[in-house]
Amino acid sequence: MPLSSFQKYKYNSICYSILAFYLFLTLPVNANVTEQLENNTNKKYILVLNSYNKGYKWTDNEVQGIEDAFSNDQGVILHIEYMDTKVSNDEHHFSTLKNLYQYKYKSFKFDAIISTDDDALKFLRQYRSDLFPYNPSVIFCGVNNFNKNKISGFNNVTGVTEANDFVSNIELILKLHPKLKKLYVINDKLTTGKSLKLSFNNSISQYLDRLDVIYLQDLSMQQLKKKVSELTNDSVVFYLSFFQDTDGHTYTPKEAIPQISKSASVPIYGSVDYMLEYGIVGGMLKNSYNQGQIAAKLTKKILNGTHVNDVPVVLNSPNQYMFDYKQLQRFDLSQSQLPKDFVLINEPQTFYYKYKYIIFMVLAIFITLLIYIQILLSNIRKRVRAEKCAEKRLLALLGHK
Repeated sequence: MPLSSFQKYKYNSICYSILAFYLFLTLPVNANVTEQLENNTNKKYILVLNSYNKGYKWTDNEVQGIEDAFSNDQGVILHIEYMDTKVSNDEHHFSTLKNLYQYKYKSFKFDAIISTDDDALKFLRQYRSDLFPYNPSVIFCGVNNFNKNKISGFNNVTGVTEANDFVSNIELILKLHPKLKKLYVINDKLTTGKSLKLSFNNSISQYLDRLDVIYLQDLSMQQLKKKVSELTNDSVVFYLSFFQDTDGHTYTPKEAIPQISKSASVPIYGSVDYMLEYGIVGGMLKNSYNQGQIAAKLTKKILNGTHVNDVPVVLNSPNQYMFDYKQLQRFDLSQSQLPKDFVLINEPQTFYYKYKYIIFMVLAIFITLLIYIQILLSNIRKRVRAEKCAEKRLLALLGHK
């Protein structure tokens, strides 16, 4: 039955009223959505692209340094990826990752990319324009043997380099072991091992008139453990790399170093911070946490408006003297001989160890006060005796008169 004009008017009025009521109810929600969108424009998105895998101590420390640097920046959102190139780093692996990231981040726009270690920088140099055509700044850390060729033709990039300081380590070893004659160097023949050996040989050349340098390579793990267990007191060990033995068995540093350290009859030194808690005495170590921290600080400058081309590459690797208290005690090495500004791990947490200097100071003050009191009491006794003697003499004189 057709509606009358009045019924149509009434029906439309009801519909408009319902629509108005709905818009009224949804207005706060729409306002919130608008506000969230406005807030999102103030957020900064950073991709952290790691060459290696989560669980590898070096990478974990780099990421921790980055995360800690941004911990108070609520507007910074980190997206963390792991390329796992210690498992595979051929061109097929790279192109597969490129396709994955291209799909995953096709609707994303990063304000900056932090890359850790060499493979991630190599990957970005090859694929950044395909993945991120808006050309975000790249800030690298942990790059070995840096030179300008590594970033030639690759714009909007800066970072912090990573370098071993073998000379400082040799100087440290000679200071702590003045009777040293033989330096045994643990190394493998993988790509990294060959590169490390070349660099180490260049650094050690000036000391060859004072030291015999013997490489422990072409050995199985069992042979290596036996060898280090038989070394004499005029020897120490320097750990370069041992990811694979001659039997083809592979080892992570977490697996290899504790076994070798436990067997060793002499101290073992190294050059990378992740080795420290596994059984080396210490040394001038590449500091992975500091690598991440510095890369994050450079990124902050860029996010705050400084152009990436005005942020120079940090060429001084942020290495640091670091030592393990347990290993120092094991080989009777005194902390007083160590360089200034060192980091020490595994210190005892006893009350005496933590506050021994305060305890010694309080005891020294207490003993000084006791001595001072004794001196005062002695002087008082002498004065009393003198007064009594004077009184007796006076009485004697008066009695005589």
